Amino acid sequence: MVNPDGNLYVTFGDYPGPNNMNYGVVEKFSPANNTWTNITPPLDTAEGETSQRGGFCGLTQDPNNPGTLAVTTIDRWYPVDTAYLTHDGGATWVDLAHMTSSAGPSGLNAGNYYFGPSVFQLFSPWLTFGGTSPPTGSAKFGWWMSAVLIDPTNPNHLMFGTGATIYATNNLSVAESGSAPTWFVEAHGIEETAVTALISPTAGAHLLSGVGDIGGFRHDDFTISPAGGMYTNPVATSLGSLDWAGQNPSVIVRTQSPNSGSTSPCTYGGLSTDGGASWTPIPACAAGVNSGNGGVLSVDASGTMLMWAPPNASSSPQYSTDGGNTWTTVMGIGTAPAVVADKVARNVFYVSTGTRFYSTGTGGTAFSQANSALLPASGSCNGSGCGIPVVNFSQKGDIWLPLGSNGLRHSVDGGVTWTNLSNVSWANSVAVGAAGSVTHNPAIYLYGIAAPASVLAIYRSDDDGTTWVRVNDDLHQYGGPTLIQADPRVYGRVYLGMNGRGIIYGEPAPGYVRTIKK
Repeated sequence: MVNPDGNLYVTFGDYPGPNNMNYGVVEKFSPANNTWTNITPPLDTAEGETSQRGGFCGLTQDPNNPGTLAVTTIDRWYPVDTAYLTHDGGATWVDLAHMTSSAGPSGLNAGNYYFGPSVFQLFSPWLTFGGTSPPTGSAKFGWWMSAVLIDPTNPNHLMFGTGATIYATNNLSVAESGSAPTWFVEAHGIEETAVTALISPTAGAHLLSGVGDIGGFRHDDFTISPAGGMYTNPVATSLGSLDWAGQNPSVIVRTQSPNSGSTSPCTYGGLSTDGGASWTPIPACAAGVNSGNGGVLSVDASGTMLMWAPPNASSSPQYSTDGGNTWTTVMGIGTAPAVVADKVARNVFYVSTGTRFYSTGTGGTAFSQANSALLPASGSCNGSGCGIPVVNFSQKGDIWLPLGSNGLRHSVDGGVTWTNLSNVSWANSVAVGAAGSVTHNPAIYLYGIAAPASVLAIYRSDDDGTTWVRVNDDLHQYGGPTLIQADPRVYGRVYLGMNGRGIIYGEPAPGYVRTIKK
């Protein structure tokens, strides 16, 4: 970066990042003298830094004030990354994280320079990472700080990006006198989460989510970040699955890659009996689930029987009838990528394994093949929904099966017989939502290709797939969802789980009435 003082400024790291950078410098080149000068900020000796930790990446300047720049560290894991500010071309530096942290160099920070709750609680309560960022209730100043910007129109306005969010201040100049700037979260409308699971129960919160890196949330109000932050007890990094009991919707289960791994209690799974407001770990792990994101955990319609399929179909599913204290291998099937519970009939679970479809009947402890004719296997697929049965929350045995480029199948008898929907040529994900006032049939949503539009899009059917209407347009595709979910209480509302763009939802405009041709 060429500064108004006529010098070229460069940050350097010994690895591309975002991890594994162990060394770096900040250099200044004078074209007039043809010389390089090392202007690297000094070591943080107050925190025991005797040699360089991590490198440098972010670089910005005030275009109207020669010699004013800011740089960021990257991969300095102790005492976490910081931003340095200079007004004299790097001769002296101000450590913004050091002066901001409530603990300072002489207080307890367990490796963290950090923000207090006033900085983030209003807009992003989850930045405490479930209370795991010490001191409890704080948020790290930053890590993976690869971007920093001084507003060219307002030198008091500085922003920097972290591995979690964007922080900013509007009074940067107070740092010159040794005072900490006032910081706030400036990430409104910016989203980067990858969605791994979505459920919409018939009572309680309309949406619960599972995402990568920051666990997931109970969404009581879509206009704000959930006040309770991410799921805790156990705290998750990435969620593997979510499910709710169809006739007892306050019972919700989840699987995850836990922040702290344990098999007793089992932090790879969580159970809630109040609709996801609070959680407890599963008392004991089923065999083989203590790896990855924990596999897929399902709960039957009554909320009294659990079925856990280990990750990557590494071993057989196991069931529990005592709240997860003990687990027994289910009979009749070897391994399964996922087990899905019927939302109406208790102790009924389904599994699709390529061309065969299995059901437990009403016992729940043994699977048997249900389909009388072989199904086609899943074809090419966009997203994570292909080959996973989707059940109707209001009708026993009503199942939809998206098969990617091999289309969409529908069964109304628990998987014994299947109808091929010839007007659907591609089915990535399917969801069942609230019925409309015209047909009184549950609305079926599809991410795929359906006639007559015959383009990859989001569709809704109000007549069990006989006809489809496209509900998005070419300007609202968002790169395509990983999965979709529908609301069983709000007609027309569909949720899109994106791979890096968070959760998007849409619903019909006020006053919309769907008419069905007779």
